[in-house]
Amino acid sequence: MEQNNIYKTVFKVTHSGGSGSCFYLKAYDLFVTNYHVTEGFRTVAIHDNERNPYLAKVVLANPAMDIALLAAEGDFSSLPDISLAEDDTLTIGRKVYVAGYPYGMPFTITEGSVSSPKQLMDGKYYIQTDAAVNPGNSGGPILDEDNRVVGVTVSKFTQADNMGFGIRVETLHALLDTIGDLDRTVFQVQCGSCEELIAEEEEYCPSCGDKLPEGKKSYALSFILEDKTRTLDEKAIERAMQNLTAQFERQCGAHVRACPVVRDKNRSRLPVF
Repeated sequence: MEQNNIYKTVFKVTHSGGSGSCFYLKAYDLFVTNYHVTEGFRTVAIHDNERNPYLAKVVLANPAMDIALLAAEGDFSSLPDISLAEDDTLTIGRKVYVAGYPYGMPFTITEGSVSSPKQLMDGKYYIQTDAAVNPGNSGGPILDEDNRVVGVTVSKFTQADNMGFGIRVETLHALLDTIGDLDRTVFQVQCGSCEELIAEEEEYCPSCGDKLPEGKKSYALSFILEDKTRTLDEKAIERAMQNLTAQFERQCGAHVRACPVVRDKNRSRLPVF
């Protein structure tokens, strides 16, 4: 698949709590995103690059992996097939591409290189890249030079530039290997310990007894940036958003999901989730 066709397989995820990115796996007829992008929602809207909306159900969530699978209403058989790389194909310095919808804006691809193929954080290994990663990129694919998915974009350090992270493709392989004939009519949570699929609201896994992750509260705030002398450009808005994101995470321990920008002449409204 040519790189200029990547945009056809990467969609924007939106709901009342914010937005993120997802990508289509033709072999499974499912969209992949982060669990934290859809957390608290059973149904979301997804939009292609031409802004066509589709209703999508969250059919599987694995909070421990931070991966969610979406089943969307519609015929996606004409979309290009995006393949998953095999495990352990990345090396330091290898070129990668981050695709998605940063800040809820139109589709972008940013180029970078692998800083670490196995960066250990919180007991798990992630891809570390210097490609630009921003709120709204979460859930989108990280691709290699052969247009294969090598990871799922998950976060960045707001206090540092050029430091983004992605879930390794081996984690996605492990999840897909367990789903079998997935029931696409119900929302299910997969236990991070025993891989049991749980369709009911449970505090503990009925199979292994492990405590399931608790839900988090979600709040919506908005800020208006205004310059009476000039129109705010993309760089000024991005700098302001990065500063706000850093302060929310540093002082409140909040996770900023996405920030769609609404412009009105010299003013830009920044919803923060």
